[in-house]
Amino acid sequence: MSPNEPELTSEEARARDAVRALGGVKADAAFRERLRADFIEGCLAEAGDESSAALPERAPRRGGWRWPRILVPAFAAALLLLALATNRGPEFAVVDVSGAVTVDGQVYDSGDRAGLAAAVRSGSRLELAEGSSLAVAIPGKLVIELVSATATVPASPGRWIGRSTESRLESGEIRILTGPDFRGDRYDVETPDGLIRVTGTLVSAVRDEGGTCVCVRHGTAQVGRSADELAPVPPGKRMVLYADRREPLLTEIAPPHEQYLLDFEARHGERALGSTR
Repeated sequence: MSPNEPELTSEEARARDAVRALGGVKADAAFRERLRADFIEGCLAEAGDESSAALPERAPRRGGWRWPRILVPAFAAALLLLALATNRGPEFAVVDVSGAVTVDGQVYDSGDRAGLAAAVRSGSRLELAEGSSLAVAIPGKLVIELVSATATVPASPGRWIGRSTESRLESGEIRILTGPDFRGDRYDVETPDGLIRVTGTLVSAVRDEGGTCVCVRHGTAQVGRSADELAPVPPGKRMVLYADRREPLLTEIAPPHEQYLLDFEARHGERALGSTR
């Protein structure tokens, strides 16, 4: 006993001797490895920080978060694919035809209704002989009639996203009637002279060498040289986009064109107003 050590009782002496007899404690190999990894990553807690007691548990928690990091993007991608698959609206169906119609270079007459119906699809290029007509529709949404025209078929607007569609009129006449299910959709008709934007209306456009004449019977259409120059054409009016690029003319709708639109509405209005929802 050192002269500076206090005198121990017999029980304290036995306790001291028992402690001295204990061997050294070796660190667990797994603990050392986790401690080393935390040191390298700079994750060691400050001295005295109570969170240092959780060091042995840190490595398992890191590994445990890997699955959510993988599953969350995969789940989001699956939802996106499902939305895209169900977003596509119904296709246009042929509802009326008169005369000969050329679809992507293949000629069909009015007697081959089944062949024509199978051939007409989104993006198809149509060429209608003089005096021929073709009407396509998505019931409740949109009816389009082409007369002596060269044009393309629009795609159906999406149900939730991509709710706009477009087509091109090179020559001839197009008549458009929208239904209640078209609300919130947009249909752009491009011609060599400009753009017609339809959001809910009864409208026609005639394109010839002199330019494009747009007549509005119901609702309002936006018409202009480009998407940046659109101006409203109210009901009962027409706008002429001249091929020589002179200033567009806004005037009263011509009586014959108004009557053509009314006849078109009488033939196909019930189909346009009926809903598929």
